[in-house]
This record gives sequence, structure tokens and C-alpha cells, in this order.
Amino acid sequence: MSKNILDSINEGITKDNKSTRATILMEKDGLVLMIYRLRDGHEYYTLPGGGVEGDESVEQAALRELKEETSIMGKIEQKVFDFTDSNRREHQILSCIYISGEPQLSIDSPENIKKSESNIHKPMWVDQKQIPNLTIWPDGTKQLLIKRFSL
Repeated sequence: MSKNILDSINEGITKDNKSTRATILMEKDGLVLMIYRLRDGHEYYTLPGGGVEGDESVEQAALRELKEETSIMGKIEQKVFDFTDSNRREHQILSCIYISGEPQLSIDSPENIKKSESNIHKPMWVDQKQIPNLTIWPDGTKQLLIKRFSL
């Protein structure tokens, strides 16, 4: 992925001043739960997650974001990755056990409310073997996933 695309994605995300981001890594039958994104002409994938709000714990924020962004229920297992991105936001990635649900945006999620032709969030199961071929945000996540799945 060119640096220009990353810069553009990061520039849009910087508007969210939440410094800690809670992210879910959910695996099921060789698949990983991801969000396909189209934002201002840039296509990429992310793991479900978002900013920690108010006095939420990272775990509470991760489960809230999982439900909002994917309608899937899960149970936190453990923290698997922790890193700081190029915008100095801390990312905590938590492994999560699948309980139930099919990937779709929650009707009242902020992502569903703000969707448009140029702003798409589409949760889906992705074959782990496809990860090396995908554009994944934030920078560093792809390398962590490649290492995690020995790709």
C-alpha cells in the first residue's frame, strides 16, 4: 500500500481523538472477522474495534464495538497485541471467542448511520490465507496478523 493511501486514511481517522483503541481479533474455522472499508475512494480492511469511551475498560469497549460493527456476540479471551500507530494512538488487540451471530452492521451503529456511497463498512469473515494480499489499516496490523497465523 502506498504511503499516500495510508496518510489519507490516517488523516480521516485523526479526527477521533480517543487515544486508546480497543480491537477484536476473532477467529473461526480458518477465518478471521474483518471489516471491509471504502472511505473516500480507498479500499482497505480493519479488525472490528474503536475508541474507548468514558470510563469503559478496554474489554468493555471492544465488546461494544464488536456488537455495533458486526452484530456478533463474543467473549474476551486475552490481549494478544499492543502497539502504537503512526498517529501515536495505542491499539490493544484482544482475542475473542465467537459465541453467535452473523456479520452485519447493527442498525443503530454509528457506522450504519453514517454510511454512504463513499463511506462503507461491511463486516465479513475473511480466509486467513488472504491476509497477505489485503490492504489493512492501521499500519502494522497486517504484519501482526501474518505473524499470528504463520503466513
